[in-house]
Amino acid sequence: MAPGLAWMESHRDLKYRPDRVLEGARGVLVAGIGYYREDEIDSNSTGQSGFGRVARYARGRDYHKELGGRLRRISRKLVNLLPEHSFRAFVDTGPLDEVWLAEASGLGFKGRNGLAIIQGLGSWVLLGHIVTTYAFGSVSGSTEGLAGCPPGCKRCINACPNGALSVSGPLNATRCIAYMTIEHRGRLEYGEAMGDRIFGCDACQEACPFNSGIAETKAEGFRRDIAGASLGLAEVAGIGNYRQMVEKFAGSVLMRAGVANLKRNARAVAANFERRGAMDLQDAGQRDYYPEADSNG
Repeated sequence: MAPGLAWMESHRDLKYRPDRVLEGARGVLVAGIGYYREDEIDSNSTGQSGFGRVARYARGRDYHKELGGRLRRISRKLVNLLPEHSFRAFVDTGPLDEVWLAEASGLGFKGRNGLAIIQGLGSWVLLGHIVTTYAFGSVSGSTEGLAGCPPGCKRCINACPNGALSVSGPLNATRCIAYMTIEHRGRLEYGEAMGDRIFGCDACQEACPFNSGIAETKAEGFRRDIAGASLGLAEVAGIGNYRQMVEKFAGSVLMRAGVANLKRNARAVAANFERRGAMDLQDAGQRDYYPEADSNG
């Protein structure tokens, strides 16, 4: 695991044991919700000088809230129906491997990009689950026509900007742009590979043949922009403290990065544009920004 993901290592013994997550567990309900949206093409959109691109999942409401709220409401209804049983909902916060759960339930399969691929949603999907002591009847999901990646297809591997994917091995998180721009704390080792990506990366998904022709999400929380498709680099550089970041991005997963790292990312993107002769650095960072330099994170 990459530095900063030690909490995943601590969950190693629980990742495939629902019974250790909830005593007496006898079933898991697995859920997925699509978040795909087309890129907006306007003066503030992706690929524009002076703007950093935001991954699609991060443009609207925090998925922990959007999907998590739905699963918690379902759990409460199930408790009312089955008060003698327990139900615990998780969205990317529990120890269980959610891609494994998606496969085990027949909801989809694990692609070469490491993501769950689901019929009609591709990998533009967010996963959640409810662990329960109630023994639901066995359900076999249908993945007909969606058994796995085509033999020899390496589109996601070739599309990765920094070589984080390979045919034979797992994701190399230290080279993943999504990991670098969100979870990594400190100096960026591969800043140039970020290109114009300021938060997250969709490169492997955009290249995947299963992701073509996907309908846009109907979830209103994902359709209403908070961060939007792109961020002005000078605007990000102007965030002075945590309170100002809350004013701009409350309810968004961008809060995960914190002030220091989001400004660090903006500097890296600005430097990439400058190398290409596309923009002046302006005031998009006159010093290096690291977590320890900003007590507000």
